[in-house]
Amino acid sequence: MLIGSILFFQIFCAFDLINPQSVEKGMRGIALSTFEGNKIDTIEVEILGIMPDYQLDKDFIIARLKGKVVDEAGVVAGMSGSPVYIDGKLLGAIAFGWTFSKEPICGITPFAEMKKMNEKESVGSSSLTPIKPILAVAGFPASSVSHLDSLPFEFNVLETVLGGETEDVTKLVPGGVCGVTLVSGDGNISAMGTITEVIGDTIFAFGHSAYATGASVLPLCGGSVLTYFPSLFRSFNLASPGGIVGKVIFDGSAGIRAVIGDKPPMVGCRIRIGDVVKRYKVATEESIFNAIPPFLVFSNWVEEMGQYKSVTVKGKINIWTNEGNILIPLALSGVEVQRDLYQWIKDPLTIIQENEFQGVRVDSISVDLSSKPGRREYSIKNLIVEKERFKTNEKISINVILSRYRKSDTTVTFNFKAPQNPCDLLFRVSGTNEYIGYELGRAPLNFQFDYFDEWRTFLNSMPTPDELIFSIYKKESSLITDAGEIKNPPPSLRMVVGKGERKIYSDSYPLLEEKIKFDGPLSGESSSFLEVRR
Repeated sequence: MLIGSILFFQIFCAFDLINPQSVEKGMRGIALSTFEGNKIDTIEVEILGIMPDYQLDKDFIIARLKGKVVDEAGVVAGMSGSPVYIDGKLLGAIAFGWTFSKEPICGITPFAEMKKMNEKESVGSSSLTPIKPILAVAGFPASSVSHLDSLPFEFNVLETVLGGETEDVTKLVPGGVCGVTLVSGDGNISAMGTITEVIGDTIFAFGHSAYATGASVLPLCGGSVLTYFPSLFRSFNLASPGGIVGKVIFDGSAGIRAVIGDKPPMVGCRIRIGDVVKRYKVATEESIFNAIPPFLVFSNWVEEMGQYKSVTVKGKINIWTNEGNILIPLALSGVEVQRDLYQWIKDPLTIIQENEFQGVRVDSISVDLSSKPGRREYSIKNLIVEKERFKTNEKISINVILSRYRKSDTTVTFNFKAPQNPCDLLFRVSGTNEYIGYELGRAPLNFQFDYFDEWRTFLNSMPTPDELIFSIYKKESSLITDAGEIKNPPPSLRMVVGKGERKIYSDSYPLLEEKIKFDGPLSGESSSFLEVRR
């Protein structure tokens, strides 16, 4: 081994760079990496040549490694970022490898490329194959981990049963362990790799991107390695994340750059399923955030309820933002509700993130779910009206026939009094989605908002998925503008409304609306025209 206390002292205390252009085939040096506990090991390095990467317009250095671990296991996932030195000068980071390789041959990202990373630097993928970072996933059932495939990188996923972080971490020095944390608390998800260099309070690591986010606000964590796991396919470190120690400020194709001590904000996420409550902190990185809370809900459901059960779920998601909270109700039924749960929480988070209102951020999330065994699903089958013409002020009864999953039909009766003046009415009965669809077609301006608070208020007033909505529309003209809906407007008012203002004319407007709540989700729609005459 090319190691000694004098050399270590020179490496850590006398930082210097070697120009990649001066590197030649046959040069020898060392690399530093952690394969067990807090011990930083030394690996021999032999330069094989330089390979240009036309995709990123960069050069990568190809080298052969030699040492106890790499001779047995080859290039190990988790080594990404291991610093390489020639003549005591830093060359770069081990960052690339190949599966099924018969020899420990790797690609090295020059540190000069890592150091100059900025907002204009490419965040794309190299044409070389990056060493898969270790994605340490702790505290979640294995059957839910496949949903992490939605994350924007390819990982060697390491699953452990227990959540939390290790306190026995390596020092934040070249060759030590670090990670990029997405989730902490009652579970942990962190991409683990190796530190390349530390300059002041700035850490450079990985030698390739973690999640390819570019300018970033991802949390940086420490870590340690229990041991390494040799594999014919791809060997990997059994790495564990530590606590948050800083913030990743850039995540590009040449690696990550982080600042120690500057911890980024994280979103609190509380999930209650029945009597079981879990609490997490989630990274706020915009390109990743929307995928994480849905995974947490999905995973907790699988852990508490199992994957395939005939069940009916009710609940709500509270999303607190800096502009007020949004409450979204839920009602689902079936044998694979966990997949619907995933989408149910992802959709509103995506809408919030992609809305046109600037400066809105999610501060915390609370999810509450309860369940009952069996499928409780309803669909509107038919409606029965005793006649089509009624007298003014006459009592009107309408029967709505609902079909139920594997049970006999049920009937709901609506009673109301006909208006005191002659008119034509449209009677509608519908589930939530069908009601929204009809209203969106009739009055689309009612679904367009100039301010976030208007949109938030609208969402909080929406009917729930377990409600049967009974609506009566009067067949008269309606003027729908940005300021609201005007029923049966006089011709003079139509002339006042300017040509530049958004407006829509409708042939009906809402006269009456009632809701009935059921013990499960409801869908479908039906309608009938009624005449009211003297």
